[in-house]
Amino acid sequence: MQNAFSTLADTTWSLQQFLDAAVKYGYDGIDLRGIQEQLDATRSPEFHGPQLDATLREFTRRNLQIAGLSTSARCSLEAAQRQDHLDEVTRYCVLAAEIILSANAGRPWIRVFGGKIPDGLDFDVALTQAADQLRRYGDIAARHGVMIAVETHDDWCASERVARLIEKAELHPAVAALWDIHHPWRTTGESPEQTWKTMGHYVRYVHVKDAKGTVGGPQQLCLTGQGNVPIKEALEVLTANNYDGWLTLEWEKRWHPELPDADKALAAHIKYVKQYL
Repeated sequence: MQNAFSTLADTTWSLQQFLDAAVKYGYDGIDLRGIQEQLDATRSPEFHGPQLDATLREFTRRNLQIAGLSTSARCSLEAAQRQDHLDEVTRYCVLAAEIILSANAGRPWIRVFGGKIPDGLDFDVALTQAADQLRRYGDIAARHGVMIAVETHDDWCASERVARLIEKAELHPAVAALWDIHHPWRTTGESPEQTWKTMGHYVRYVHVKDAKGTVGGPQQLCLTGQGNVPIKEALEVLTANNYDGWLTLEWEKRWHPELPDADKALAAHIKYVKQYL
């Protein structure tokens, strides 16, 4: 497994600071979810136009890779929103293809969400509509030679729902699952073993975060290893099943500014997970 962290970790850091931190704490890559005030990486100057080549050289100079490109695109949407989200995924697929062509900066996965099911919509109808959107994302990704990963998130936290979504999207060859270890556990109480049994054959990317709390109850994010999320058990499941993809810390200081600083979180996380890798 390779270790990465999301740029959600700090809203004040420049890209150079993220790169330096990755080297300092022993990470292999970075997942892009905004730089400073710009959440959309495809609109960040560092990843747009003439600066892109220089940015990718900074990654390769440090022997780092771009593990993922985290979009805001969702599968479950109102009809009027669908084209905007297709356009967003297209921008990210173009960027991912350019990164791959650089040869040394990685082959990033493109994260999409399942999304919130519109109020009052029957689940089977929502599943059909979301799968159609996911299939369209897959078609875009395939045209650019890249891959989509749909996350256990929103109304699709349960592994059974994500598995059904991928299957309803006709097992599109450019679509896989992103297992956020926190969400299936906090919403349904699924054990890592249950999650893997249900959708492990689709998992190609993993997010890690820890929290103090109870299943179905309030959750307080915390440093890796200090909470109740079954991270150790999940790492054991991944190892036992020969998972060799990215393990990405989501330190969500962008959404929760009260959290400890990124330096503390990055150091604590890598120290904890390397005990079990």
